[in-house]
Amino acid sequence: MIKAQITLEDDTIDYIRAALEYFSGNNGKSIAPNTAKAFNQATRSVQRAWQNWARGGSLEGAADIKSASPKLASSIKVNQMSDFSAEVYTESPYMSQIQEGRKAQDMKLTYPFGKKSRVSKKRIPYLIIPFRWGTPTKSGINRAHMGNALTQEAYNIVRAFTKSKRTGGTHLEENAMGEGIERSEYEWGDRFESDDNMNGLVSMREETNHGGGNIGSTYFTFRVISMNSKPESWWKKAIPPNDVVGALARATEKEVNDLLQAGLEADLDI
Repeated sequence: MIKAQITLEDDTIDYIRAALEYFSGNNGKSIAPNTAKAFNQATRSVQRAWQNWARGGSLEGAADIKSASPKLASSIKVNQMSDFSAEVYTESPYMSQIQEGRKAQDMKLTYPFGKKSRVSKKRIPYLIIPFRWGTPTKSGINRAHMGNALTQEAYNIVRAFTKSKRTGGTHLEENAMGEGIERSEYEWGDRFESDDNMNGLVSMREETNHGGGNIGSTYFTFRVISMNSKPESWWKKAIPPNDVVGALARATEKEVNDLLQAGLEADLDI
């Protein structure tokens, strides 16, 4: 969470700014309208800078986001507590992970034991993990999902595949905790064969306008993580902290100070 806290260097402006802090709620706008307007502009400027970074833009002092995230950008909001008090924030767990970093994690210790887990005939817990693949745009740019993107050559092949689809049927199947979990049933189509991560990729049938008849495709590979998977085969690498919040404060400080100072000078004729 980021708060729009500004420290002005000019002693006179500091004194007037301190006086303005006596006004709470929404009456500051009538007392110092230009300052209130400048404060709102400054807050929105911080929000835009953060959203721009989340969409893939650069921010001096912070590493670029790995994959542009419109979802993260839309989660960055302003909480206007009064005319002269606001905070820019997000409650996104993804942003928390970026900001604070993450320790390395052995996925074998947790993933095969969750609600969606399964058990083999030998009673070994496992989980099937779907990986979605992005497709090239008309301009040839890849739209990646979690770093996975089909090459144009592979896309030309798989788009002609017989599609896999849910049949509508279900059955109960036990998970690692002994619970009966309802599982969807599938009719499988063609599978891509290769020596790389695309091996086994399928084209899944998808209704693109909520049952209106338009049929599209999404592309997936499926991998199994088991309690008996090879050592270090399913490690989530450690992610170092990326101080986006600190970089944001430093990058916008001058603009915010200039806006507020101009607003105060206009209101108080100094």
